[in-house]
Amino acid sequence: MTAPAAPPSPPLRPLQALAVFLVAVTTFLAIGPLTAPLGLWGLIIAHLTTILAVPLLVTRLVAAPLLPTFGLRPPRRLAIAGAAAIGVSFWYVNAVLVAPLAERLAAPGEMEALTQTLVAPEIPLALTVIAAAIVPAFSEELLMRGLLLRAFLPWLGRAGTIGATAILFGILHLSLARGLTTAVFGLLLADVAIASGSVVPTIAIHGLNNTMAILAATGALEWLLQAHTAHPYLVASLACLMTAGGLVVIHVAGATVPRRGVPSSV
Repeated sequence: MTAPAAPPSPPLRPLQALAVFLVAVTTFLAIGPLTAPLGLWGLIIAHLTTILAVPLLVTRLVAAPLLPTFGLRPPRRLAIAGAAAIGVSFWYVNAVLVAPLAERLAAPGEMEALTQTLVAPEIPLALTVIAAAIVPAFSEELLMRGLLLRAFLPWLGRAGTIGATAILFGILHLSLARGLTTAVFGLLLADVAIASGSVVPTIAIHGLNNTMAILAATGALEWLLQAHTAHPYLVASLACLMTAGGLVVIHVAGATVPRRGVPSSV
């Protein structure tokens, strides 16, 4: 009779995870100016070599189990449907309800400069989507709703973890104006990650959310902007209902049951 396998190492503790976050942000600030001349390609390089690579490297160095540490396990199919509904609607809710206040906090010309950087006519739309939607969806979610959330949850509880990761998500974006909208977004993403027991739905939501915002900024959603101008309360209400419906679906679906031998911290 063979002896049972030793259990995997537990995920990182809260202070360890917070240290990883600080190292990732610090290295991003250090590398960012060096890659800035490369434009959006530089942004992609900075994200991959700091926000994504630092947590992965530290996780391997401390021998923490990779998949449970980052919440990488398949969610229920219904949760993916709920994530899709949130991803295509919450950007609008955030833009209508939170962005006007965020713009008051922005430095003069900050938001206009950001828009020009991302959606300038000479920049291919595909590159913008990769740099500002797909790459951040993976790198930021694995750090925030993956490593940090699962390290915080046993110690801070559900509400404390949702609040703490949302604040840190706002700080990650290094701007008071952008930090407000991303912190609100972070509240929703953390709730989804806990309810589904997986980081996969939040990656989907994050990627869709940013992609929709990019399409709106480029004028690709002109029909929606026209509908907003003609019927602002109706369109906003429909977006809120779609987001709320997606959340309900995810909560009803619940978390997946981890396979035998794979620990769950959620």
